[in-house]
Amino acid sequence: MNSVKRIINFNSAVLFLFLFISTYFNAYAFQRDFETPKSSVAYLEKYTSIENGNEERAAKLISTKDVLLEKKRKSYIKDIRIILDAAGFDWGLDSIPASVNYTLENGSAIYVLVADVTLEKKDEGWLISSQTIENIPELLADLGVKTVKEEKKVFAKKDSPKSADKKFKQTQENSLVKLDLSSPRSLIMELSNYMSEDNYRPDIAQQTIYYKHLNHSEERIDRILKLKRFVDAKGIIFDFSAIPDDPNYIDSMHLDLHEYVLTPSFAELYVEKIGDRWYLSKETVDKIPELFEKAYPFGSDRLLKYLPSNQSTYLGLMVWQHIAIFILLIISFVFNKGLSWLVHYIITRILFRFGLKELATTYIKPVVRPFSLMVAFAIVAMFLPIIQLPLKVSHYLALAFAGLIPLFGTIGVYNIIDIVALYLKKLALKSESTLDDQLVPLFRKIAKSFIIIVGGVYILANLNVQLVPLLATLSIGGFAFALAAQDTIKNFFGSLMIFVDKPFQVGQWITASGIDGTVEEVGIRSTRIRTFSNSLIYVPNGKLADATIDNHGLRSYRRFSTDLAVTYDTPPELLELFIEGLRKLVLNHPNTWKDNFHIYMNNMNSHSLDIKFYIFFAVPTWGAELEARHEIIISILKLAQKLGVNFAFPTQTLHVQDLPGQPSLSPKYPNPSKLSNDMDEFFNVAPKK
Repeated sequence: MNSVKRIINFNSAVLFLFLFISTYFNAYAFQRDFETPKSSVAYLEKYTSIENGNEERAAKLISTKDVLLEKKRKSYIKDIRIILDAAGFDWGLDSIPASVNYTLENGSAIYVLVADVTLEKKDEGWLISSQTIENIPELLADLGVKTVKEEKKVFAKKDSPKSADKKFKQTQENSLVKLDLSSPRSLIMELSNYMSEDNYRPDIAQQTIYYKHLNHSEERIDRILKLKRFVDAKGIIFDFSAIPDDPNYIDSMHLDLHEYVLTPSFAELYVEKIGDRWYLSKETVDKIPELFEKAYPFGSDRLLKYLPSNQSTYLGLMVWQHIAIFILLIISFVFNKGLSWLVHYIITRILFRFGLKELATTYIKPVVRPFSLMVAFAIVAMFLPIIQLPLKVSHYLALAFAGLIPLFGTIGVYNIIDIVALYLKKLALKSESTLDDQLVPLFRKIAKSFIIIVGGVYILANLNVQLVPLLATLSIGGFAFALAAQDTIKNFFGSLMIFVDKPFQVGQWITASGIDGTVEEVGIRSTRIRTFSNSLIYVPNGKLADATIDNHGLRSYRRFSTDLAVTYDTPPELLELFIEGLRKLVLNHPNTWKDNFHIYMNNMNSHSLDIKFYIFFAVPTWGAELEARHEIIISILKLAQKLGVNFAFPTQTLHVQDLPGQPSLSPKYPNPSKLSNDMDEFFNVAPKK
């Protein structure tokens, strides 16, 4: 009996010793686990994770002096893990101090994990601070997260206890899923992964929104859902290989900030770096509702709730989608035709009423048609997201609409330039200057070129073509282009010099470089000249600007100079009378310069007496000059006929001096001494005695 007692006492002593030693080692081990802030954070991350979760061990981070019941400690430690994940706490241990005696600047033995969540050095080691435990309900409310107890109550109301337990565990697992937000690429990949059809988890994807941008998780989930629908509606496909994977990426195009624009089409969609993690920017989060309204105007997103989603597919689309596409095409076609006819009919009637027949019949239809097509395509693009086409189809359709809509708009504005040019042409006809007539064609060409360039750049930008590399490529080839186009550039600047110096205007008669004719049009490259043989010559403006130009159209008066040849048998008195009559013709004509004309006997030719007829016409054009010449010449002929003056023409007279039986034809001159008195009489000199 005594031996049995001794054995029992011995076993009890061994058991007691075992319990004492195990308790001592456990206490020592726990002390080592909580020896520094770094070891405590590692312990918290390990025993609250999905892989190694152990509520009993994790609860030891809360002192029994703060919370006595183990059940409550387990609940609180779960809440703390949820708070840290929602606040975006970085579980990397490199930045956490490993010092046993770590203190703040004020000497407090406290380490701050996130705002209002701290570790405090106690007797057992670095544990969750008492203040943190008191703040748990308030912190969860600020983050829009329910406590563990509240979550269980929500599921218990909706489902059976077993189902509620299962859903609650699933929610807890979700809260422990930590997204990789270390770079722009990892953020977009995580967002795409948890918003895909195979792994649709917006409750996890909402971590891509910084908790301070939206406090409540329900709001963050709503924004993520709207962002997903907007991206699908606009057919935005992310090229992960093009997204930077650098955690410290800096966008040099945007003030050297830690930002990355997701798509050039929507610059307001970008991510930014906050601390060591990347999130959707605050501007993006704020803009999501507005972008969603643009993608689904007039509340059309409500229709998505009533559309079937489980029908069989044909050619990759459900039956209702084929029907919807057909109806949308019919509506857009009818709208295009109806709008085109209605606008054309109304505008045409108005223009006919104001007497603008040419404008109504020729210029209105080319303007109305592209604008009606633009509106029709815009309507299709507006309501197409409701059909929920596959992402790739939506992507290419969005690109097509992004190019076609501005293309039709550009064509419409291009044709409007013709209407503006027609109006300016009518204004130019009312002015006396012909400079306006030159500017109107040049304005039309320059304006159309400008519209083409601006429209082309806008279309390329809509198609996500990177314009900066394109411009860089053009600048590299700019030198070669300048060499190849130097004549064109020279002609362009030549046209500018013509407009600045104004050496001639449309309608003027010029002579330059052997070309003689009337200017019809001054273009950007060349000037069109109509010769007097009615041929058309195009002269490069560069050559014309360097040439010597004789502008006959700028003459104030047009000269007319000729010699009137009369016969030698015309008496001098008759010549004087004839010349006096010629001067009166000039004075009486309405288009002659009265202050400058010269009409005198000019020469004694071999066969005629020549009268110099030198006058000027005050007429603006060559045609008017010809008409004035005609009138003067006819008047001269009539005057000569009236006075009996004969005009001479080249003749030869043969004199045979001696013929047999005939008197000699040799002239017999009187004695010169006898003619001296006649000469003195001619000069009014007294005769010699």
